[in-house]
Amino acid sequence: MEAHYPIGVNVDHNLKGWLLASPPQCQNTWFEKTVILIYDHSRQGALGVCINKPDDSYLSQMLSNQHQVKDDIPIFVGGPINQNIVLMLHSSEWQTKNTQCVGEDLCLTSDPEMIGRLIAGDRPHFYRMFKGLSSWGKGQLEGEIAGKHPWNRSHSWVTMPAKLELVWETESKDIWQSTLDAAAAYTIDQYF
Repeated sequence: MEAHYPIGVNVDHNLKGWLLASPPQCQNTWFEKTVILIYDHSRQGALGVCINKPDDSYLSQMLSNQHQVKDDIPIFVGGPINQNIVLMLHSSEWQTKNTQCVGEDLCLTSDPEMIGRLIAGDRPHFYRMFKGLSSWGKGQLEGEIAGKHPWNRSHSWVTMPAKLELVWETESKDIWQSTLDAAAAYTIDQYF
């Protein structure tokens, strides 16, 4: 049985490839009603992208005027950190030398080759572009999930392994509630 971490428990395994949904009591912060896909998790901290916060910008607006993008690509806000970087979460059939596999048919890429290929029309079957990321320092994510001081239940996360239909097929406005529902079903399934 895979480990599942409801609010207020200790994390004792890697959360790479897992979704974190902010709990309903997380209000009036950047993370209110967010769902984050963790793409790196180690003893040094964790990195992820928020998959349900579309921005009002497009890839062409982030590039210099010398680059023409066919079928402009909408940008999502990956998190409040480093808004100058561009990341692409995508399906695994498309890769560059800098692609990192995150989970089942989920990869993350960030390099100049990625932009060139997108401009040329070479695109993955499923993908989403992000500016910025979400980041946790050493022990911070684990402390938030466990609700350890200085964090509390409003800082915690509802967790579950990433499901492709939540990442690729659910409207961004519905991802948060759908993830909470799926995490509840996942938790119940672990006991029966």
